[in-house]
Amino acid sequence: MEIVHKKNTAYYLVVPMVDSATPANFKAGLSPTDTAYSKDGAGVWTALAIADVLTEIGSTGVYALSLIAAELNHDQVLIKLSSAGAADSMVLFRMNTNDIDDIGTDVLALTGPSVGENTINN
Repeated sequence: MEIVHKKNTAYYLVVPMVDSATPANFKAGLSPTDTAYSKDGAGVWTALAIADVLTEIGSTGVYALSLIAAELNHDQVLIKLSSAGAADSMVLFRMNTNDIDDIGTDVLALTGPSVGENTINN
């Protein structure tokens, strides 16, 4: 899975863990581990410690992880999720400096004053 996200902002990640023997089913009752790496520019992948641990949402086989802004202050972040009895899973975050919420501000800066505003000083 690939997620495009704004750099240096927190993210609440929710991922199902799939049963390795029966891939059509989610696997409940696990204690998945996360192994993370970050990459900035053309540099090499570097080990990245994630502060939070994956916790199951109810008994659903769906697990959540809160990533803080500092953990996502990279160009790319790769997180591998694994647990005995489940198929390994991977999430790649590709970071942008802006996201959809920034577009309105960026467009306003490019277009100048609103229609009807007096820009002539008399």
